Amino acid sequence: MLSDWDHSTPRDVDWCLGSCLLVRRETIEAVGGMDSRFFLYYEDIDWCDRIRRAGWKISYLPDVSMIHFYRRASASRVPNRLTFHHLASAAMFFAKFLHERRLGTFW
Repeated sequence: MLSDWDHSTPRDVDWCLGSCLLVRRETIEAVGGMDSRFFLYYEDIDWCDRIRRAGWKISYLPDVSMIHFYRRASASRVPNRLTFHHLASAAMFFAKFLHERRLGTFW
């Protein structure tokens, strides 16, 4: 949420919500698309991580706006199937992250 800074100025960030990403064709050609092994959740975080490691920037632009209607179904108090996907994707992201840092390669 980055509530500790002024959202009226452009800023480089670690990642953006996948529905808010606008990516250059040459970036996609350089790093590939989103990892299809992520069924739901964390695919945008993984992609932005790969983009940043390839030398590109992820930027927040305050002059651009969008509305994303979402239900936050995985955040319900009662665990459900989406909660499982959220946790499984998080575990897969961190396993992939650690694997890549140790070996210096992508899966």
